[in-house]
Amino acid sequence: MMGDGTNDAPALAQADVALAMNAGTQAAKEAANMVDLDSDPTKLIEIEQILHKNASAPWAGLAGEKFVNVLEVNLELRKQFGKPS
Repeated sequence: MMGDGTNDAPALAQADVALAMNAGTQAAKEAANMVDLDSDPTKLIEIEQILHKNASAPWAGLAGEKFVNVLEVNLELRKQFGKPS
């Protein structure tokens, strides 16, 4: 799920993986798992590729696949785009 407004916050909070735009409201950013600091929705293509690449991590079942996938995506995005400022 991707969103940027107050009305998106409930859906972002319920989504398995939620991405808020930095230019969006504070409510959306707080409800999301990740915030796109550049507010560039084309990054979703890269995120989707990372998810598919890492979805079959052999140790994912031990800690919960959803949590592991979110963690791996965050780490991979940090590698590609650098640490948030």
